[in-house]
Amino acid sequence: MKSKLLIFAIFVAFIFTLTSCSSPEATAAKKAQKDAESGAAIGQLKIGRAYHTGEGVPQDNLYAYMWISLAVKQGLGATAEESLRMISADMTSSEIEQAKKLAIICKNEKGYRDC
Repeated sequence: MKSKLLIFAIFVAFIFTLTSCSSPEATAAKKAQKDAESGAAIGQLKIGRAYHTGEGVPQDNLYAYMWISLAVKQGLGATAEESLRMISADMTSSEIEQAKKLAIICKNEKGYRDC
C-alpha cells in the first residue's frame, strides 16, 4: 500500500512539474502582459510583438495591433509606429478597424486589464 501511495505521489509531482514549466518566451510574454496591463507602453509594445510573432502566446494580429497601437498612442515613438505598419500589412482593413475598437475598449472600459 505504501509503495502504491509513493508511486502515486511521484506521478502527481511529475505531472505538476510538467505543467508548471514554461518556455522562456512564455515567461517573457507573461511579464510583458503584466507590464502592458499596468499601462506601461514598453510592455504594450513587447506583448504586441509577441502576439505578432506568436512567441510565448498564440499568434494573433488583432491583439498585436491593439497593444502596439496603445503604445503608439502613449508616444512610444518610431519603433512602435514601424511595428504597427508591419502588422497592418498582414491585416485587412476590417481587421484593423476591429483591432482599433478593441484598443478603445481595452483602454477606456477595462483600464488595460483583461484585454
